[in-house]
Amino acid sequence: MMHFGTWTLWVWRKKGIGNLTDNRDTIFLHAFIAVFFLGIWIEILQSMTSRAMDWTDILANMTGAILAWKFWLRFENKWSVYQW
Repeated sequence: MMHFGTWTLWVWRKKGIGNLTDNRDTIFLHAFIAVFFLGIWIEILQSMTSRAMDWTDILANMTGAILAWKFWLRFENKWSVYQW
């Protein structure tokens, strides 16, 4: 859920609520890449503590970002704040 929210906040930061833009797919991709590297960075930091780095956690992080992307694509035309 954290990466779902992080992806959404990244898109809102780049897009702005209610603003129209022509580069929706680029913003979505940049948000995904940012969340991907954030997830890897968190796992690296965890490996420096008593917790082990786990690739399944990275996969779960990416699942959250992908679900946010799919959710946005599904509902972006339903609410005016999401329309491009």
